Amino acid sequence: MSRLLLLLSLSAAAAFPITPLSRPDPLAAVQGSFDEGRYAEVVGGLSDESLQRLPSRELPRAYLLLGQSYWRLGQLDRAIGVLQLGVGLFPKDLPLLSNLGNVLHEVDLNDRASLMYARILDRHPNNALANLGLAEIDEAQGDLDASIRHYETCLREWKQNPGIWRAYADVLAQKRDFRAAGRAIEKSLALSPDNVDSLQFLADLQFQQGLIPDAHKTLAKASELAPERKDLPLRDSLWFLEEGNLRESMARAQEVLEKFPDDPLGVWIRASIALRRGNREEARRDLRFVASRSREAPFTSQVAASMLLQMQ
Repeated sequence: MSRLLLLLSLSAAAAFPITPLSRPDPLAAVQGSFDEGRYAEVVGGLSDESLQRLPSRELPRAYLLLGQSYWRLGQLDRAIGVLQLGVGLFPKDLPLLSNLGNVLHEVDLNDRASLMYARILDRHPNNALANLGLAEIDEAQGDLDASIRHYETCLREWKQNPGIWRAYADVLAQKRDFRAAGRAIEKSLALSPDNVDSLQFLADLQFQQGLIPDAHKTLAKASELAPERKDLPLRDSLWFLEEGNLRESMARAQEVLEKFPDDPLGVWIRASIALRRGNREEARRDLRFVASRSREAPFTSQVAASMLLQMQ
């Protein structure tokens, strides 16, 4: 499951209305442990015996707290089991259906996750979380038109979320609707102007559309905001290499190689530039190094090995 959907999953704290003050909350202690991130305590506090003692009206929240705690502890099989039990007992409970769908989606059981989301949409067609889950699943399965429709429905409610606008833009770009993708990523950046992932996406989109100077400018801004990310100057270097601007390509690659002298892609770029400049021995030395890094960078290593064969 995407990081985005995980972050937007319904929390147990928000899933149910607050218990009236006139009635003591039997789950107050467990809820407090959950809210403070002490998930093992939640699991310990919701044993089978404890569940049997709870009033039936509190069981949906108890199963939700227990399932989410297993989820956040990384025990996904147990999370699925608990949430399935909860859905079996309370088949119309929206938070239980949503969270079961989310966990199934996280472990790539997408056919089953889709059924949970569809059950939600049968009753709540505009439910943002279910539409987001189906948008991601449809995209992964190649149904881009359906994915776009679900993203658009999701954005009616969650239009202030820059990550969803970026994900929507990505599907539009896959459909090669670059104009609509550009509008979507601009909305994402309007909400979060310094988001590096959105800037990178915009740069990629500009490059695909032939807006080369704009693409370099946008990527340079992203690099300034995230100097720890070596993929950004390397991407810029590859673009300059494709354009035949060897000086700028080397300058961008060197920014990475100064910090990471053994970076396979950086070394490959240096080798490619050396080869174009006629420095075959220098290029061969670098290509041999990259070809030896098959575990770290399998694709780049394979390309380097192929280039060495062609040089023989």
